[in-house]
Amino acid sequence: MRQARLGLVWTILISVSAVAASGQQPGTPSPPADIVYASPGQLVDAGGFRLNFYCMGNGSPAVVFESAFGDWSPAWEVVLPRIAAWTRVCVYDHAGAGFSEPGPMPRTNVRIANELRQALHNAGIGGAYILVGNASGAAPARTFAQMYTAETAGLVLVEADVTDLEPKALQDEDHAGNASGIAALRRCRDAVATGGPLPSSSSHPDRTCAQLFFFRGLPEPKFSPELNAALLKIAKSKVALYDAALSEWEQMPTTEAWLQQHNQSLGSRPVRVLTSGNHAVHFLPAPNAHDPKHLEYEHQIGLAHARLLALSSDAKQILVPNSSEYVQFDDPEAVIDAIRDVYDQTRQPGVAQQPSLTVASVVDSEINSIETQILDVAEAMPDDKFDFSPESLNIRDSQYKGVRSFAVQLKHVATSNYFIWWRLTGEKLPEGLGDDGNGPASMKTKTEIIKFLKESFALGHRAAATLTSDNMLQSPQGSKSTRLHLAEFGISHASDHYGQMVEYLRMNGIVPPASRGKSD
Repeated sequence: MRQARLGLVWTILISVSAVAASGQQPGTPSPPADIVYASPGQLVDAGGFRLNFYCMGNGSPAVVFESAFGDWSPAWEVVLPRIAAWTRVCVYDHAGAGFSEPGPMPRTNVRIANELRQALHNAGIGGAYILVGNASGAAPARTFAQMYTAETAGLVLVEADVTDLEPKALQDEDHAGNASGIAALRRCRDAVATGGPLPSSSSHPDRTCAQLFFFRGLPEPKFSPELNAALLKIAKSKVALYDAALSEWEQMPTTEAWLQQHNQSLGSRPVRVLTSGNHAVHFLPAPNAHDPKHLEYEHQIGLAHARLLALSSDAKQILVPNSSEYVQFDDPEAVIDAIRDVYDQTRQPGVAQQPSLTVASVVDSEINSIETQILDVAEAMPDDKFDFSPESLNIRDSQYKGVRSFAVQLKHVATSNYFIWWRLTGEKLPEGLGDDGNGPASMKTKTEIIKFLKESFALGHRAAATLTSDNMLQSPQGSKSTRLHLAEFGISHASDHYGQMVEYLRMNGIVPPASRGKSD
């Protein structure tokens, strides 16, 4: 198991722009095509922080790539332009990785899937999506498909990490290896944070830990010198990169348990599983290729991959024997062909996917609706009116004395979201929420409050994702209410305050966003 590990036209336009900007004359060497990944692409809000996206091409369904937690967007640079020739493709850096901003902790598979969905919606990239995941990146891809089946067109899992489907003995072996790897990565993280010398390993004394952990090691032979230099600069300086990778790694047992509990059928949505027979091998030939223990390990991984075929009535396992686990580097045609196969299947007449409704997806849709409404009214209120309260109007015989201001209404909704929904996820409450229900007293600005609000609704989406038909009528620890009641109560509470905030807008002569364009 690996743990330490716009089309052609778009590419031409990037090269032409670079030539124009530099004054470069025709006939002189052009910048390498992969240099685009040496700087940020499009930074998209994912709930109070921004994820870095690179999207290219046109068409539907869009193909969205998930990288392993030791990698980020450039891991897919070989295949992206080829696929962008016939549909839209998007790759992104996980929170903290590459050029993405740090996100909330811990870095669970559910949180990552929620952030991806929110960012895709905010970027105007509609589903359903073909999700492609390599190694540990298969976990958030599978999680997304389970949580948002109606927004999933198909899955392509490339040499996936599938510890949740492995025999118990192999799982234990993987977990033991993870412990030592996490300790080594933490030492590297601490050295980066303090600016001290970066440790190396006995097997690679010529390389620092910053070079060894990410991708297949830096420099990566498939990347240009310019891109390698940019990636190494990030690996040697960005502490958030290490914090995110450590958290994803530490959360793997939680991820495994979640995937074991959430394995509903995806119906007839096409699923393709690429198996190399060289799991955890970065370069061929594998140094222990003929070792009996290694051969048995690869055999067990192949069997675990085969268990993924139960996800769909249209599932295939594809053997890619002449590749390391980085199939997208060693046999890119296999990855492209698998994605094209899924793409073609989704476009066959008469095979349109019917939405697969679950209690989690229905509740999540309701949360998304009230979240959108409240964020819209929050954005509509001008900054200088954020502290407005009807009490200031001095209406005769009114009973507005002491009512919450508009800003405090928003903070109250966010605070209540946390207090209602945290029991469903078991997450630790943020510090400073206060005990009066009105949130942090120090939080004053519109920007701060909207960020606080978005983060509270992100918790709601994670809470909705925990709901199943088996547990929805059960009570979480410490509560007498059922899980479904808590989820719905958060929605009804927010809806009540939404109505009040609509009136606050109208008292200031502002038409609420939901009423614009209608008879008022």
